[in-house]
Amino acid sequence: MILRVIEVVGLILIGLFISTQMLIPALNGGILFPMFKKTGKLEAELAEATQEVKDATLEKVVAAKHQEAVAVKNEADKA
Repeated sequence: MILRVIEVVGLILIGLFISTQMLIPALNGGILFPMFKKTGKLEAELAEATQEVKDATLEKVVAAKHQEAVAVKNEADKA
């Protein structure tokens, strides 16, 4: 009975380790095994900042397209 409990607890711990060190970082575009790297936190911040830059660039493109659409619509209304 005790061995079964130890086995279940061990499997749960292994599952937690795999999910926090491999699956979650892989899904979020981070680095694998961040607890073993000193630069893991900085690399995660860099990935987040890079994503913010991409988002801001896309927002700028979307705003420009909206303005272009309004301009085309105004020209169509004048004609």
